[in-house]
Amino acid sequence: MTPVQEGVPAVATRSDPALVKVLAKAFRYQRLLDEGRYASISEMAANLQG
Repeated sequence: MTPVQEGVPAVATRSDPALVKVLAKAFRYQRLLDEGRYASISEMAANLQG
């Protein structure tokens, strides 16, 4: 997002659903690491595989 500036017309933007979903997963994975549920990303990957 860009701030609205006086005298500059606003530009219409749209969100990218795939990007939003990936970012949500990234924040979730970071939280799991921060909380100590997994010691490393490798351990998390091994446990979260379907």
